[in-house]
Amino acid sequence: MQNKDSAGYNNHITSEILENMPAKIIGRREEKKLLKRRLSSGESEFIAVYGRRRVGKTCLIKHAIESAHLKSIEITGLKEGTLQNQLEIFTRAFIKSFQPIYTLASPKNWMEAFEMLTKAIDQLPKGKPFVIFLDELPWLATPKSSLLQILDHFWNTEWSYRQNIKLIVCGSAASWILDNIVNARGGLHNRLTASILLKPFQIQEAREFLVNNSHKMHPMQILDLYLVTGGIPFYLQAVEKGVSAEQNVNQLCFTSTGLLFQEFDRLYHSLFADSEAYIEIIRTIAKQPQGVEQKSLEKRLKLSSSGGTLTKRLSELEAAGFIVSFVPFGQKKKGIYYRIIDEYTLFYLKWIEPVSNRIKLATAQSNYWQSKCRSAPWKSWVGYAFEACCYKHIDQIAQALKIHTGFEVGTWRYVPKSTHEKGIQIDLLLDRDDGIINIIEVKYSKTPFRITKQYATQLGDKMDVFKEQLHIQKDLHLTMLTTVGLFPNIYADELVSSQLTLEDL
Repeated sequence: MQNKDSAGYNNHITSEILENMPAKIIGRREEKKLLKRRLSSGESEFIAVYGRRRVGKTCLIKHAIESAHLKSIEITGLKEGTLQNQLEIFTRAFIKSFQPIYTLASPKNWMEAFEMLTKAIDQLPKGKPFVIFLDELPWLATPKSSLLQILDHFWNTEWSYRQNIKLIVCGSAASWILDNIVNARGGLHNRLTASILLKPFQIQEAREFLVNNSHKMHPMQILDLYLVTGGIPFYLQAVEKGVSAEQNVNQLCFTSTGLLFQEFDRLYHSLFADSEAYIEIIRTIAKQPQGVEQKSLEKRLKLSSSGGTLTKRLSELEAAGFIVSFVPFGQKKKGIYYRIIDEYTLFYLKWIEPVSNRIKLATAQSNYWQSKCRSAPWKSWVGYAFEACCYKHIDQIAQALKIHTGFEVGTWRYVPKSTHEKGIQIDLLLDRDDGIINIIEVKYSKTPFRITKQYATQLGDKMDVFKEQLHIQKDLHLTMLTTVGLFPNIYADELVSSQLTLEDL
């Protein structure tokens, strides 16, 4: 629980960040195109936008509405508010959109509210689209309010027949939006005309975002921030200018007033109703950096032990961008594996949570992270974190390798059957339709990575065991994906078919 000073600081930071949010929307090219097309169509539209907390959903929607110069009503739900609270919010939004000089009594229920809204829209000049934007819909839909049923009624009997109405619903509670809107089985089944899952920025978009905010940073500094914040615009907006990535991470994560210090619980509680079950899944997967098989998960979990429930929750976690599913190469009969790819989650569980009590009790700001980020445990961990980051950039990797055919993404692990054999772990591979398999070695290094004689032997053994055990008939190409490139030597020349760097991501 936050103390009052901490809460006040975070409220100040939040308001300051929101006031300074850039008018320009970085990235989101396909999402902006879709919204522009739907808002200018000659038909009624019902659009759902969902994604994790702080990812920029509201900013994207507002930007689209403003860019199209459309009149709208924006009704934003109040977390844990009563039905009366939500209806009062509706009333204020209604007055702002339709009757700026009049007062208006709050409607008694959503049926009355939407009836009032429909009549007001009908009084507007014909032909111009009008946007009904229900932000944080899961919070608006309080228990026993019948909001969903009434929304279903008005869409099916009134709004869908008015070609000028564009209904946009939005929410951070991913499981709620998926269950009640995107995959609805009731009256709203198949009513959506478009849906957008807004994902975190990829690293190039994060770089553009920081540059747009006048940050001048080396790519490695940006990567170090990305491996902590992920691509969440709200987190990146809190990065302070003129100080290093290390100093920013220390302030954001390792001070009691830091924006990310207590964000973990807030994040999962805002997304999932039964958040403890999802957190249990995340913690269990995080214990296996290379991934864990679903059947193994079922045995270890207490809150999500049943197969159907677990599969649904895993699907929701993947949709929200916290995990990725994959099938190890050559092991399709053994089922699906999962690994964490959300940078903040990985960082919090490894580095913030273990010292959280110590940070809470600290009376003065320390330089905790500046010492830890040069330690041996960090050097080991950051390799896994960069590897997880690469899983989110497969398209960029394929483009850099000039792959123009189909391919499958996988990993591979060989557990030796005797003391005479060697265990093998392949970080990432692309099995291509054109007769080639790229074996990708991912390495994080502040300086050009050097392939030593010993490591060259390990790489050669890895390629040989992979080919022998699976009877591979395709050509194997060793690709080194490093942060700043390879140190040129004879081992790199002999073994490496292609090199990729952070710039390629």
